[in-house]
Amino acid sequence: MKNKTRVTLIEPIDSDPYYAVQVYTFQKFWYWSCVRCYIFKWGHDGLYSRETAEQDALELAKRLEDGGKPKETIIYQSEDESVLPSQN
Repeated sequence: MKNKTRVTLIEPIDSDPYYAVQVYTFQKFWYWSCVRCYIFKWGHDGLYSRETAEQDALELAKRLEDGGKPKETIIYQSEDESVLPSQN
């Protein structure tokens, strides 16, 4: 069974438009939860373009629909001094 997802264009009056990617999930009851938003600026190309934001949002929705799990990669983590041998 595939998850249900949706991509919505939000155009607030006080900030830049963005796409909200939502997935239909169950936690005590079924509801739509927002996964991630891509902000774009009208008339811009590249990172903030409407086309780029829309394509990224649609790709994320399709991955979630197929049951994709988020991937976490630790880039850096400081050493935990409590597990290091004592210097006494």
